[in-house]
Parts: sequence; C-alpha cells; structure tokens
Amino acid sequence: MTNQQDHVVFDLVKEFLQNAGQSQMIVQCEQSENELMQLATDQAFSISKCLELLSQYSAICNLYPLSILSQHRVVLYHTWASELLATGTVEACHEIMVRFEASLNPINPSNPQVQQIITFSYQMEAILNESSERYKKAYERTVSQGLPEAGNRIEKAYAESRAQITGFLRREKGAEKAFECVNITALCSLNMRYLMMEGAAKCAGDCLVDLTSREGDWFLDDMRLVSSLIVEFITLIPESHKMNNTDPKIALIFKCLRSADCIYKGLQDLNYNFQTIILPEAMKTIITEEPSVMRMISELDEIIILTGIPLGDILAQLEMHLRFTVMEMESPHAVVQNIVNNIRLRFEALLSRQAEVQDLNQEESLTPGQMLLMGFNGLFEKVQMEGNALVAILSTLDIPMNWKKIDQIREAKEMSVPIFNKAIRQVLEDIFLIKRLHTIQEFFMMCRDIATAFKGGLANIYDDERLNKPVRLFTADYVSRQLLGVTTQTLAIALCFLLQRMGLNVTTEIEQRDIGAESKVSLEELCRKMVDLCLKRGLFSGSVFTQGSALNSTLESTWRRKQVARLAQQSAKVARISLQRLQLQQTAYHWLYEDVLMMRPNINPMNPMNPMHPMNRLSKSFNRLICRLFYRYGTEPPARKV
Repeated sequence: MTNQQDHVVFDLVKEFLQNAGQSQMIVQCEQSENELMQLATDQAFSISKCLELLSQYSAICNLYPLSILSQHRVVLYHTWASELLATGTVEACHEIMVRFEASLNPINPSNPQVQQIITFSYQMEAILNESSERYKKAYERTVSQGLPEAGNRIEKAYAESRAQITGFLRREKGAEKAFECVNITALCSLNMRYLMMEGAAKCAGDCLVDLTSREGDWFLDDMRLVSSLIVEFITLIPESHKMNNTDPKIALIFKCLRSADCIYKGLQDLNYNFQTIILPEAMKTIITEEPSVMRMISELDEIIILTGIPLGDILAQLEMHLRFTVMEMESPHAVVQNIVNNIRLRFEALLSRQAEVQDLNQEESLTPGQMLLMGFNGLFEKVQMEGNALVAILSTLDIPMNWKKIDQIREAKEMSVPIFNKAIRQVLEDIFLIKRLHTIQEFFMMCRDIATAFKGGLANIYDDERLNKPVRLFTADYVSRQLLGVTTQTLAIALCFLLQRMGLNVTTEIEQRDIGAESKVSLEELCRKMVDLCLKRGLFSGSVFTQGSALNSTLESTWRRKQVARLAQQSAKVARISLQRLQLQQTAYHWLYEDVLMMRPNINPMNPMNPMHPMNRLSKSFNRLICRLFYRYGTEPPARKV
C-alpha cells in the first residue's frame, strides 16, 4: 500500500507531466497504480486464505495419537517412498513390497477393532449433532436479544440510569436520604427473593446440580445474578454520612457482601474456564499422548492409590467425622484427617514441582502437564481463597443477640452451615479437597476413555454434558455446603445496621414487638417503619421518595438486561468452542481411519472430512497467487511437475 508521502511525490510528477503536455502518460500511470493496488489486495487475500487453510490443517493433524501415527499407512508410504528414492534398486522394491504386505493386511469387516472404529464414528456423529443443536439454540437466544449489536445500547441505557441517579441526588432536596431508604427497601425485597432461591436449592439436595429456572438457566447463574445486583445496590449507599458518626461495621459488612459475590463469580469462572480452556486442552493432549500430561495423570493417580483407600470411602469417613464434630462428640473417624493431610502434602508437592529445563540455552519452563494441572487446580483454589477471606471477615462481626430474632437473619442462619467453628471449617476444607481431587481424577479418567476409543480401543465415550458433570457437581456441593444462607444472612445484618443509621433503633423495636409463637420480627415491617419515620421527620418528601423508587427500578432493569446479555453471549461462546473442538476431533478421526470408515454403508463419498479437500483448496489458492504474480510481470508461470 502506498503511503501519504508517495501520493505527494506522484502529485509532483503529475503536475510536471501536465505542464509537459503528457496527459496520456498520466492516464497510464494512474492505471498502473490501480492495477498494482488491486494485485496487492489480491495477494494479501490469497496469503490470508493459505495461512487459514494451513492453520485448519495443522489443528486437525495435531490431534493424531503418537502411538499409532508411526504405523499409519500415510507415514509408512512416505517412509517407503523415501527409501525407494534413496536406493532405486529392484531388490529394494521387492523388500518394500514384502513389508507392505506384512504391515497393511486387507481390512476384515468382521474384525472387532474395525467394528469398534465404525461404532465410535457413529457415536461421534451423534454427539456432534447434539452439540450443533445446543449451539443453534444458544445462538438463536443471542439473536432474539439483538446481540451483539444490542450490547452497546444496553451499556448506554445502564450508564444513563446511573447518570440520572447522580443528577437526582444533586438536584432534589433530601434526595440522599430518600434514595438510601429506597435502596434499603429494595435490598430487603431482594433478600426475600434470594431466601426463596436458597430454600429451593436446599430442598433440591443432591439434585441441585440439575436445578434450572423456567428459562433454562442453571441455578448458579440465577444466584449470581441476584448477588451481583445486591453488590450493585450497595454501591449506591454511602458507607458513612457526613453529618453524624457512622458505625464502621457498615463498611466491613459491605466488604463481606462483595466477597460473597466474588465466590459466586469464582464458581462461574470455574465452570466457564473449564469448558473453554481446560477441557479442550486436556482432550487434545491426552488424545495425542503428550508425555508430560500422561506423566502428570499417572503421578496424580499414584498419590490417590498410595493412600490405600478409595476417595469415595475417605469422603464417607469425613462426612461421619463432620457429623460427630457438629454434635461436639468424640469422633471415631478423626484419624481420616491424618490421611487427608498426607494427600494434601503430596498434592502440593506435585503442584510446586520445579519447572524443567527444556534446552541448555533456554530458561526453565513449565511442561504442558504442569500447566494443565496448575491451571485446573487454580480454578478451585481461587474459590477456596475467596471463601476463607469471607469467613475471616465475617468472624470479626458482632451483632446484638436479639437481632437473631429478625426473620431474614433467622431463616438464613437455619440454612447455613456453622462455618465459623474452626474444627467444622477444617473438616469442610478436607472434604472439598478430596472432592476437588475426585473431580480432577474423574475428568481425566473420562478423557483417557475417549482417547482409548479414539485409537480404536474398547472404551466408554462421553458427551460434553457428561464431561462437565464432575465440575458442576463440585459447584453444587460447594454452594449447598458452604454458601447457602451466607449472603442472605449478611445482607439482613447489613440492613439492620443501615436502619440504625437512619434513626430506627432496631434493638428497641425488637424488644417492644410481640414476636408471637414463631419468635420472629419482620425485617420488611422495620423497613416500612423507617420510611414512615423519615417522612414524619421531614427528611424528604413523598414525591422525592417515589422518584427515587422509579430510578431504582430502572437501574435494576438495565442491570438485569446487562447480565442476561452477558450470560447469553457467554453460553453461545461455550457452545461454539465445544462444537469446533468436536468437529476437529471428528475430522481427525475420519482422516486417521479413512480406509476403514469407507466401509460404512451410508458413507457420503463427498464427505467434507476428506483430507484431500483442504489440501486441494490450499493448492488452488497457492497456484492462483503464483499465477497472478507471473502474469503481472508479463511472463508465463512454469509448468508444475506432479
């Protein structure tokens, strides 16, 4: 491409030619420039197509298992052809013919391995069709929401709603107090809905992993949506007031709510990154038998085998030990924690192993096996660290005893596990370490089964839903055992502190009320009384409060649209990555066993999986590029030898 300076120089030449009366030469120069620009554009396009085709071909070829690649007929043909070219004797021809007949026997359709190869092909097609349908539905959902084009409009609407709130707070008298009351009331209602969601999750029990909303969204996505909305609302509430002393516990409890939301986000990231990074990389490296990955899996299995007890039995003993610990009784299963500590030490040693030196002139670098294990474990570790941080903050929070009679605090506490008890917390950490190892081991086991079937062996094959199941089970267990009741209890306590700051004595209100047989005080009623009290004191007018409520509702609506759009695009991306991986996997399988799969009764002779198709396209693109270059300079391209 010519730059601006070239145009300036040509303009100078053009002016000179015009003055010399050479208008025809100017036309020829402009025509030549246009032709050159067109050639440069065509050349860039052809090079881009060649690189794209080479990338696709490389991605497919990189899925060939090492153990069978050396004996594949294409590799053998290349080896024998090279020997014939090097020797060029009749004796060499006879010798290679003998090796050919010995290595490549005629395919027997009744051979069990041949039948297994064909069966795996049918299974792969069924899984691929299901994946294609999932992607189609996910894509249609994004289209129905106007995405990705609508993303900018949604972001703009959200920014406008925030700007309107800022303008309202500056413009209206008493707006700050009114809007704080609006947010307290909104958070109280939101917490009630969240308690209902947590109750449904608690009732689901072992079926929580399959719990979805009416729209088909997984329970975790719904809970994270509400959790993120809570965090969004508390950003609109000042942590301190200018005119009076503020309880420092408000800032602390807001930090707890953000920390709880980070745990839900970490669980979402665990599932998303597993599906988009860990699963594709593990499948590829295990199918191709990458040495460091296979060694890492063997070492992980060895850590588990050395205990002499299956992980399932260790989990059962830990559950019994937890039951005794909760009841503050001496546990006959306490010794199991020593076994878990040994497992933890071996696992940490495997993770912290020093990087290997690949070459004398290179720095130390992590092997693919180390990177895969550390990346996979890091997703779990992030959630664990966020959980520990939340417990550390919450354990420093003291509240009046009679606040526990507040209905939302009491209901949330009934659902939550006593995570502040140090002994119980330690047993839970042990349980989830074993669950983590069980999740990683089960996933790698399924990958090895698929790799075995990919190489023509007899083994189970799994679709992506089954491959994702161990991580989703871990997620459901973590939420039900460590998170239920935490956010709702923390938010209810935060609302009590905010009510106190607004001038309502929560402790006195609880003592004065007839709490009835259920021994509960309605937090919603306290919020209504706080609004009435502020209106009577003249802190703000009813119209200002109504205006603030409308702005709050608009913000909630735009925030929900923003999060729903993000989830829809994320789901479509996960489905697309899954479909692309399965397409590459099926293509590599067809190329690897093309001679066997041609015996299928319903095989399509024009199957796009034919390995010659991308190579023919690459050859045509390359020839087109060469011809354009030769014709541009007025010469004939040389005849290519076949």
